[in-house]
Amino acid sequence: MTEDKRIYQRLPLESTVFLEVESAAVSGAAPPRILRCHSVDVSERGLSLSLGEALIEGAILQVGIDLADAGFNTIYLAAEVRWSRLEDEQWKAGFTVLHASDSDFSRWRSLLRHMVEAPSP
Repeated sequence: MTEDKRIYQRLPLESTVFLEVESAAVSGAAPPRILRCHSVDVSERGLSLSLGEALIEGAILQVGIDLADAGFNTIYLAAEVRWSRLEDEQWKAGFTVLHASDSDFSRWRSLLRHMVEAPSP
């Protein structure tokens, strides 16, 4: 049995997530390549996603988490790909959320802390 060394509580959160897997060309000739995927679970400092292709471990990607169904605006984060693997014929990837100054990191942390503290129905 493996020991769970996570510091932050994982929460099931099914949401549409957009990953910028390739930036736009500097010349403007090519647009960015955006991959649409779905969250499996989240924490203050991590994300687990279900997606359509493998990702490069160590890549730093821009992430947009669509929370409109939960009544919130999209949250934009920077995250590092920690792992990417094929599970049951579906690609899954795990990310570490980075504290980037131009991201919604503080808003993300506040939202997740509120979700952890909220009483269950």
